[in-house]
Amino acid sequence: MASTIFNRSIWRNLLFWGLCWEALMLPISIAPAQWGIGLAALGWIGMIVLQRKVSFSLGALTIPTACYIAICIITSACAERSGHSLTMVWHNEWLLFSAILLIALQPTTAELKRIIIFLVISGVFISLFGIVQNFTGIMRHGTSPTDFMSYKIFGMNTWRSQGFFSHTLSYSSVMAMIFFFIAGLLIAGYKEQKRFLVIACVLAAVVVFDAYSRGTWGSVVVTAIGLGFVVTNKIIRRVIFTVVAAVLIVSALTPQVRDRVVYTTQADTSNTDRENLWKIAVAISRDHPVMGIGSNNWDLYYPRYKAMITNGDITHPDHPANEYLNVLTSFGIPGLAAYLWMWVAFLIITIKRYRKEQEPLIRGILLGSAAAIFSVLVAQFTQDIYHDFTDQLTWWFLAGLGLVAAAYKRDAIS
Repeated sequence: MASTIFNRSIWRNLLFWGLCWEALMLPISIAPAQWGIGLAALGWIGMIVLQRKVSFSLGALTIPTACYIAICIITSACAERSGHSLTMVWHNEWLLFSAILLIALQPTTAELKRIIIFLVISGVFISLFGIVQNFTGIMRHGTSPTDFMSYKIFGMNTWRSQGFFSHTLSYSSVMAMIFFFIAGLLIAGYKEQKRFLVIACVLAAVVVFDAYSRGTWGSVVVTAIGLGFVVTNKIIRRVIFTVVAAVLIVSALTPQVRDRVVYTTQADTSNTDRENLWKIAVAISRDHPVMGIGSNNWDLYYPRYKAMITNGDITHPDHPANEYLNVLTSFGIPGLAAYLWMWVAFLIITIKRYRKEQEPLIRGILLGSAAAIFSVLVAQFTQDIYHDFTDQLTWWFLAGLGLVAAAYKRDAIS
């Protein structure tokens, strides 16, 4: 019994299968995905105890992330509601353990493939559910009219897809990340289960459209154009630019899509609300440029500044509707600088390694994770994504896969 408990492979298997479970649950539900993190963490702790060595690393992101977390803690400790803010720092940032656990696992090629296939299988399932939801409105009936906002097909009403999440924006951001991750594998020439990956990629693209989120649409177009400049194959580059051009032309000629992009109804005040929230965030940041207001204190400061900006009501005043302004108001200019350092560093590391790497699987993970992260970095100009719990789960998991691939050594992974 004792020899079994002190067998390293037992704990490593627990770490691996916990991460597989998380990958399977990420697009479906955040609760069981966290169970996967918990199982993986138990395996990780067991390995630490046996090896008597702490493996606590984010690879190349360790230093910028440590700086960002330190700034979050310092600014929140000095905030008006310091206890509340410090608690929220943990609540918001602990999800980076997904990446830490992936790096601690040091997965073999076979394990990487298995983790990826679990994620893709789950992506297919939730994409199919989202398409059914688009035509049936299942789980949507009884909500406000603006939540139903979509388009008509042959006179039939359709509903915005949201999967099992509580909001279409969270769902669309997660599906955009999954779409680009799979697209990265295909572009890099990864051929195992290629047909299945193509189907998964197409289905993910459909539900990204069905979620009817303008911010996500814009981020997908910008990211696809960015991919066209990053890929080394000229034929693939032409295909990407051709597809983007075709999508833009068809969208411009489709009244429902065109109206969704450029027109705001009286019931949908999101554009005006965002403008007012941004103005409030800028005013707060001017008064608190260095230390910010601490984590999750927007609800405390928003009423104090609202009257200066607008006399009207704002539909969702719980955050600035822009992640960069959210970080700026919460943690000041140093916090925003550290936040940008983290993700710019990630993109530089993954793209540089992608250009040098020859192994299709590793190239695909590098390109796919970089494109996925870039898509949410673009989308969060109009959305609160990084500090949205649902999105951040997938964000750090894919970032972890990218960091594992960036540290890939042919002799270490077989």
